[in-house]
Amino acid sequence: YKLQNSDLKVSESLDISNLSKNKNLRKDYVSFLYENENGLLNSTDYNYWSKSFYKLGLIAHQNNERELVTSLWQSAINFSPQWSYYHIELANFYLTIENREKSEEILKNCMKFEDPSVHCQQFYDQVFAQGRTEEVGFLRNEIEKI
Repeated sequence: YKLQNSDLKVSESLDISNLSKNKNLRKDYVSFLYENENGLLNSTDYNYWSKSFYKLGLIAHQNNERELVTSLWQSAINFSPQWSYYHIELANFYLTIENREKSEEILKNCMKFEDPSVHCQQFYDQVFAQGRTEEVGFLRNEIEKI
């Protein structure tokens, strides 16, 4: 992927310690993993993995696991930084939890990549700068089409 600025971190560890504490989250994750077992075991497509991390992040959001959402969606970005949707969803999520600083950081990092930079700039100008937020998961249909 072409970077306009190459100081972007591309590794992130996942902390899923909350699985042992949140029974509903564990149940939803086990269901997701079972339903997607073949793809998860056999796919070498980064887009598939990004979508999987994104979907797991949606499940985490439904179970009120904020830290897990951010970790999973950062992993989606790390696998497919060329797709603006993951950057924007994570930036929007940070806005919904009133962390403007982190949201801006995510959007500025997105703008370092050639492919997603225009879309991230548009979101920055039209949503972030105006102090608005979108519903968490608002790009799920576009992400599913990738």
